[in-house]
Amino acid sequence: MESNYPRDNMGGQPTEAELKQFNWGALLLNWIWGLNHKHYMALLCFIPCVGLIYAIYLGFKGNEIAWQSGRFSSAEEMHKCQVIWAKWGVGVLVAAIVLNILQVVVLGAAVASGAAR
Repeated sequence: MESNYPRDNMGGQPTEAELKQFNWGALLLNWIWGLNHKHYMALLCFIPCVGLIYAIYLGFKGNEIAWQSGRFSSAEEMHKCQVIWAKWGVGVLVAAIVLNILQVVVLGAAVASGAAR
C-alpha cells in the first residue's frame, strides 16, 4: 500500500514541509512525548506559566524534534508514530473534559440536594 505521505529525493527523509507541520501529540502529551523522544527539556512543562509556552513550542517544533531523536528510519515511520501520539493526545483531552463535566454535574447535584434540606 503506497503512502500519501510525500518524501523528498533522499528516499525516506522528511521534507521541510513535513517537519514544519503542527504536532498535536507533542502539544497535548508534552512531557510524556518528550521523554519518549529523548527531549528532556519537555519536563519544563511542569513549571507553571513556562509549561504552557513550552507545550505550544513542542507543538510547532515536535516533528523536527522527533526526527532528530533518531528513533525513525523513514519519514513514513515517523508520521505513523506521530499520528498515534496525536490520537492518544486527543483521547486524553476528551476524557479529561468528560470527567470534568461529570464532576461538575455530580458536585452540583450534591450541593443542590444539601441546600434543599
